[in-house]
Amino acid sequence: MSIWEKVIDKLGTEKILQFIKELIKFYFKPFSFFNIFFSNSLILKITQISFYVILILGLGYVFLDDMTLRELVKVLISEIALLFFSIITLILSNFTISKINGKSFNIENIIFFCVIVKLLIAPFQLILFGLFLKFENYNFLLLSNLIAMLIFLYIFVFSARIFHTKIIYIILNLIFNVIFINSIVIILGLISLDNYNAYKSIYSIDYIMTERLEKGELLSEIHTIPSHRVIYKSENETFSHFLCRLPYDTISTGDIETSEKYCENVKNNINILDTMIPNLEYSRNKEFFKTIITLQKLIDSVSNQNIIKYTLDDVKKETVYIYKDDTEAYKQVIIYTPDRIAKMNNKIFLNQLKFEETSYYTFYPFYVSYYFLYPSRLIVSTEDNSL
Repeated sequence: MSIWEKVIDKLGTEKILQFIKELIKFYFKPFSFFNIFFSNSLILKITQISFYVILILGLGYVFLDDMTLRELVKVLISEIALLFFSIITLILSNFTISKINGKSFNIENIIFFCVIVKLLIAPFQLILFGLFLKFENYNFLLLSNLIAMLIFLYIFVFSARIFHTKIIYIILNLIFNVIFINSIVIILGLISLDNYNAYKSIYSIDYIMTERLEKGELLSEIHTIPSHRVIYKSENETFSHFLCRLPYDTISTGDIETSEKYCENVKNNINILDTMIPNLEYSRNKEFFKTIITLQKLIDSVSNQNIIKYTLDDVKKETVYIYKDDTEAYKQVIIYTPDRIAKMNNKIFLNQLKFEETSYYTFYPFYVSYYFLYPSRLIVSTEDNSL
C-alpha cells in the first residue's frame, strides 16, 4: 500500500476533499480560511497540516529530484529557522498589543498561522526553483524569489490584518513586527561568540552562476587577447612578442616574458576546458565554455604561426626601423592580429556581463526584507566599519 493509499484510508475521502477545498479557499479567500481553521480542534488542525506536509513532500520529490539529500536538509533547516523567528516575532507583537488593549491573544493560532503560510505558499517557490534548475531559465528564478518575498510579507504584514480588525492595532502590529524582528537579529548578533556562517539557503544561490564562476577561476586570462605581434628582425636574429589587452581597452601592453607566459596559459586553458566541459552540470555553462575554448584555440593557432604566414592579406602590418649609432639595428614589424579574435572576445565578454546582470536582477525581490530589517543591518554595518 502506497503512502497516499494509507493517507486516504486513514482520513477518508470526504475529509481529504474538505482539506483540498479549504486549500483552494486559502488562496482566494484567506480570511474565510483562517476563520474556519482557527475554529477547529487542535487534533483537526494537526491532521490538516500533516496532510499538507505530505503534499509538499510529494511536490519536492517530483520537482527537486536533481537535488541531493544534503541540499534538501539545508532547505528544511532554513525553513524551520525562519519559521521559528517568525513565530517568536508575532507572539511578542501580539503580546505587547494585548497589554495595550487588555485582550488576550491565542499563541496556538499564531503558530498555526505561520506554519500554514509556509506550507501553502512555499510549494510554488519550490516548483519554480525546480523549473529554474531544470530549464535554466531565469524567469523562473525571479518568480521563485518573488514568492519568497510574498511569504515574508504575508507573515509580517498580512498577519496584522488576520489577527486584528481595528486599524490602530493593525498599524501597531506592523510597527511591533519591525521592532521585534530587528531586535531578535541584533540580540542574536550580540550574544553570539562567533558570527561566521558559511551556510546559505539554496534559494539565495544561483547554481548556474556559481558553477560558471568556480570553473572560470581554473582558467587564466580568458578575456585577454593578443592585439598585436611585434617582430624584431636583424641580420643575425629574429624574435617577437605579443601586445595584449582586455576587451575594449585602448592600450595594449606586453613583452617577451609576459608573452611566453600568456601563450603557456592559453595552452593550459585548452587542456583544462577539454576535461571540464563534458563534466559541467548546466547546459548554459557548457555553451559558454565551448565558446571560450574556440577562442582559445584560435589564439593558440595565431600564436604558433611563423613570420611568413603573417604576411597574409587579411592581416595589417606596420614597419618601423630601429637605429643604433645611425646604423639600422633592427627592423620592427608590428602585425595586427585578425579582427575575428577581438570580435569573438568582445561578444563573449558582453554575453557574460548580461548573464551576470540577469542573475543579479532575479534577487531584487529580496530587497523588500532588506528595508524591513534596515535597523539591524544599519547597526551591523556600523560595527563592521569600526573594525
